[in-house]
Amino acid sequence: MSVSSTKPKISPTSSQELTDRQFVIICSEKQARVMSLPSQTCAYKQKITETSFVVRAEIVAIRDTVCMMCYIANGHIMAFSLPSLKPLYDEDFLPLTDYRVARTFCFSNNGHALYLCSPTEVQKITYSADIAENLSEMLGDLFLPCDTPEAPKQGFFKNLFGGGTSNLDREELFGEMSGKASKGLAKHIPGSGGVQNLQQQAGAVGGEFARTRLLVTERGERLGELDDSSARMMNQSENFAQAAHHIMLKYKDKKWYQF
Repeated sequence: MSVSSTKPKISPTSSQELTDRQFVIICSEKQARVMSLPSQTCAYKQKITETSFVVRAEIVAIRDTVCMMCYIANGHIMAFSLPSLKPLYDEDFLPLTDYRVARTFCFSNNGHALYLCSPTEVQKITYSADIAENLSEMLGDLFLPCDTPEAPKQGFFKNLFGGGTSNLDREELFGEMSGKASKGLAKHIPGSGGVQNLQQQAGAVGGEFARTRLLVTERGERLGELDDSSARMMNQSENFAQAAHHIMLKYKDKKWYQF
């Protein structure tokens, strides 16, 4: 970036009065230099960091002057005067851990900076004392807080003929709340058992059902054992019958004196 000097423009009368009137600021990852033009000589040089590197460097205007702002990978934000490159500001902000911050971080005039902290969120910061003092006045409200009004009271006929759904109690319509209760109106008298009695009965029925199921399971197991015993006895009887048949065939044609 080129910065013009503040000297008034005067037409030179000789070649010796011709001086450099423009500067070029060159910033690398470690240092910055101010080159004077058109002589192309190094006017000022400043080492910015030794252990880290510069992520973003920009020339911004603040308080009717210009300076060079740098964002370092170790999280520091630094400011240097122009064209002398004297350190003016050094503050630890946010170490570089996300590549999105490195791609989107940028400085702007009047002490503002912003970056994309997420795919849908933009984070804005300031390094100006004037803006920091008036920060509370710059904040806006999405809504104005107010007290919730009470719901209007609805009459009986509005609930009955209004067309909307509403919960009507029998006591409100025909009970003591509507006036004198009718003599012929049935009144619900709760029993002595209640829900606890029903729960006890349900528990007893469940216990009997579990006991019956256990007995059925045991009976099935016994029937299975009986079937196994019957099958085993049947196999033994068949084996005995076959052995007896073989013995009969063996001694069928022999006489009594041949034994």
